[in-house]
Amino acid sequence: MSQSKGQAFQKGSIMNNSPDEIMRIKEAAEYLRIKERTLYSLVKQGRVPGVKIGGQWRFKKKRLDAMFEQTADEQGVSIQLDVAPLRGSILQV
Repeated sequence: MSQSKGQAFQKGSIMNNSPDEIMRIKEAAEYLRIKERTLYSLVKQGRVPGVKIGGQWRFKKKRLDAMFEQTADEQGVSIQLDVAPLRGSILQV
C-alpha cells in the first residue's frame, strides 16, 4: 500500500534529518531558530546560503550546517584573547 502525499510530508514540518534535505523558508527558519523575516533579510544580504526557485526560497540543510561551521571557525579566531599577560596587572584606561 502506498502513502499519500499528506502522509509523506506535513506542511511546515521538517521532513527528515538528512543532510541533503531541502527546506522551505519556514522550515529553515525553525531549524535556525530565527524568525522568517530575519531569514529573508539574511539570505537577501547573502549571509545565508539559499536558492530562489519559482519565486520561493529553498535551503539545503548541509549548506546551513556548513555555514555554522565556517562562521564558528572564523569567530573562534577573531574572538580569542590571551588574558595570561593581564593576570595580576592593573589595567589603566
